[in-house]
Amino acid sequence: MVATCFIALSFILITVFAQKTPHFYEDRSVLVSLLDWKFNDIANECENFLGPNGYGGVQISPVTENAILEGRPWYERYQPVSYNIITRSGNEKQFKDMVQRCNDAKVRVYVELVLNHMAAGEEIFGTGGSKANGEILMYPAVKFNASDFHKKCQIEDFANPEQIRNCRIRESPDLNQGQPFVQNSQMELMNKLIEYGVAGFLISAAEYMEPAHLKEIISKVSNLNENFDFPEGSRPFMMFEVIDYGNGAVSRNEYTELGVVTEYRYTRDVSNAFQTDRSLHSLLGLGPKHGYLPSEDAVVFVHAIDGKRAESHKILDFNENQLKYQMAMAFMLAYPYGIPTIISSYKFDSPNQGPPADDQGDILSPEFNAEGQCTNGWTCEHRLPIVQNMIKFRKMVGNSNLNNWADNGKNQIAFCRGKDGFIAFHNEPNGSFKTSIPVCLPEGVYYDIFTSNMEDIEGAKLIIVNDSKKAKIEIKSEDDYRMIAFHTGSRVNGATDFKKSSAEFNEEIEEELEELEELIKEIEDEYSE
Repeated sequence: MVATCFIALSFILITVFAQKTPHFYEDRSVLVSLLDWKFNDIANECENFLGPNGYGGVQISPVTENAILEGRPWYERYQPVSYNIITRSGNEKQFKDMVQRCNDAKVRVYVELVLNHMAAGEEIFGTGGSKANGEILMYPAVKFNASDFHKKCQIEDFANPEQIRNCRIRESPDLNQGQPFVQNSQMELMNKLIEYGVAGFLISAAEYMEPAHLKEIISKVSNLNENFDFPEGSRPFMMFEVIDYGNGAVSRNEYTELGVVTEYRYTRDVSNAFQTDRSLHSLLGLGPKHGYLPSEDAVVFVHAIDGKRAESHKILDFNENQLKYQMAMAFMLAYPYGIPTIISSYKFDSPNQGPPADDQGDILSPEFNAEGQCTNGWTCEHRLPIVQNMIKFRKMVGNSNLNNWADNGKNQIAFCRGKDGFIAFHNEPNGSFKTSIPVCLPEGVYYDIFTSNMEDIEGAKLIIVNDSKKAKIEIKSEDDYRMIAFHTGSRVNGATDFKKSSAEFNEEIEEELEELEELIKEIEDEYSE
C-alpha cells in the first residue's frame, strides 16, 4: 500500500514538473507573443527572424472561431463561438502549416485558449460562419446548450471565490468545466492542436475556473506529438493567466500544481521601478523574497495586452516611453527569474482598437523598413535591437547565477551573470553613472552590445577589463541608451593583447572600488535586516 502511494505521488510530481517544461531547443529561453498575427505571417517570422535570432517559442492569440463584433476590437478573439480553428488569423490548414514551419525553424508554438466562457449576445455570427445565441445558451457548432453552463449571475463580489468561478465575466456565459461534455470538448480541442505539433497552451482567465476542473481536463490531454521532435512521454507546457497582486480572493498559488503562472506582481514592480515611482534599488533580490512565485513557477513580461490598455494601470508601453520600456525589457532579459515573454503588439489610438486591418476588416501583414523594423501599423517589440542583443546575452550567460549586485540606493544598478556577462542601468534624470566596478569577466577589451556589434564596432563604447576583473564604466543621462552590457561573446578580437595596467589607472580604480564595496556592504546589511 505504501509503495503504491509512493509510486502515485512520484507520477504526480513528474507530471507537474513536465507541464512546466517549455520544450525549447537548446540555448533558447525566450517566448514572444505575436498578438493577432496571421498564421502565414507567423510562419514567415519563425523562418526569417525568430529561429535565426534564437527565440525559443511563439505564443499566439486564440485560434478558435470567435464572434464578429462591431468595430473589430482586440477582445473579440476572447469571445468564442465554436472550437473550430478559424479566425481572422487564418483557417485550420493554414494553422497546421504554420506550426510545422515554426517547428522546422526550431521555434515552439503555444496557443492561448479561452475555456472559461463563450461569446455573449443574442444574435452571434462567428468568423467561420457559425451562428449562436448567448441568451438561450445555444452554440450548435460546438454542441453546447444550457446544461453546459453555470446559472446566470454576474460577478459582484470579487472577494467571493465562488462568484468569481461560477458567475459571468461581464455578460459572457460561464461554462461549467465540471460537466463531462465540456471537459471532453475542451480536451478534444487541445488534443487536435497537439496532433498538429503545438508544444503547449496559455489558459486565458484561469482564475475564473476551478483548479480541480482544469486538472481533470489536462489529465485527459495527450502527450506531445513525437513527430515534432518532442521526447517520448513529453507533456504539454501549461501556462495559466492569473491576475493576482496578493490581495484577491483567488491565489495564483492554487494553479502552480498544474503548470507555470503569470506573475503580475513582477510586471507591476518592474514597470513602477523604471517609471521612477519606485527606485531601481527596489529590484534588489527580486523574486520570492518580494512575495513572488518561485522562479520555476513564473512567466514574466513587461506588459500584457489588457494591462497596457487600462488607463488605471501605469504599465510601461513602447509607444509612450521607448527609452524606459527598452530599459525594462533589457532588465527582464538579464535578470534570472521566470520565463520571459516579449509582448509584440501594434499601434492603437483607443483602448479597444484591434490589430491593423483594411476596410473589410482583414488583418494587414507587417511590413519592414531598411533596418528590419515593422511598419504598416505593427510595433514588433521583439525586433528591437536591444531585445535581439539581450537574447544573445542570455545565450552567453546561460543558467549562471546573479552576482556582484551594486547600486547607489536609488536609480543606478549593476550586476553580473556568473563570469560571462555584466549589465548596468542609469535611470537618474540627470548626471551620469561613472564608476570603477568589478565586472566578473576575464581581462580584455569588450564592446557595449547596445551601441555596437561584432560586425561593426566603430563608434561603440569599449570597456577595458584589467587583470583584477575591474573596469571603468560611464553612462550619461543624455545617452541614447542609459545602459551598458557586455559578455564573453562581445570581446574585441585581439583584446587579450590589450592591457591597461598603468599605475595611475590601477590606483584610481582601487580607490573607487573601496568606496563602492563599502556602499554594497551597507545595502546588503540593510536588505538582510
